Amino acid sequence: FVAKACCDLLSGRPITIYGDGGYVRDWLYVADNSYYLGAILRNGAVGQVYNVPAGQLYTTRQVAEVLITLHRGGEIDFVPDRPGNDRRYAMSGERLHSLNYGLRYPLPLRDGLALTYEWYKAYREWWGPKLQASDAIPSTAVEARI
Repeated sequence: FVAKACCDLLSGRPITIYGDGGYVRDWLYVADNSYYLGAILRNGAVGQVYNVPAGQLYTTRQVAEVLITLHRGGEIDFVPDRPGNDRRYAMSGERLHSLNYGLRYPLPLRDGLALTYEWYKAYREWWGPKLQASDAIPSTAVEARI
């Protein structure tokens, strides 16, 4: 969602949100995810499942509003919801936090979104052609593959 939203804003398009935007997700910055994955590789048990939550529960609409603020403008396009879209994802990080890896708090949501937005702003030459190529695929073809 975040990557597409950044690309849409930087391309002058509205951010697309399914349903009313009230779907709650736990948002984690990519560098924090990498840190926790490293801790699991070093200290985790082989074959064990480890959830990696950030404990930062926000709706997709709230995330979109932060990105619009960072972009200094933009719009949200609410579209019909997808069938089976869960209202809330939540997970326990108890097993992850039981590992002896040292305490590190995840980057606050706004800071992680700002870093992500600035990356997309700086590397448009990388994602721009990919976005143009995906625009050439009719949406019915994409929906047929899903």
